[in-house]
Amino acid sequence: MAKALAIRIALLHAASCNYTHIWLRSDSQGLVRTITQRRRTVELYDVLSDIDLLAFSTDSPFISRRFSFVSRHFNGQLITC
Repeated sequence: MAKALAIRIALLHAASCNYTHIWLRSDSQGLVRTITQRRRTVELYDVLSDIDLLAFSTDSPFISRRFSFVSRHFNGQLITC
């Protein structure tokens, strides 16, 4: 749940900074797969729905978006505007 919330916060932050191209990396391979395949689990339904709307809807502020898995060792911090 915490990692999904962090991704939602990162998307909201990127949108508020008027970023149009984003690349979010996570050390949660299952979460990345769930987001990119646009699936929703019962436990995370609301958060994943928000992520889906922010990232993939026709009203999305992002022209391009990429979600990928990285090992925890290489996972970096959020870039701020």
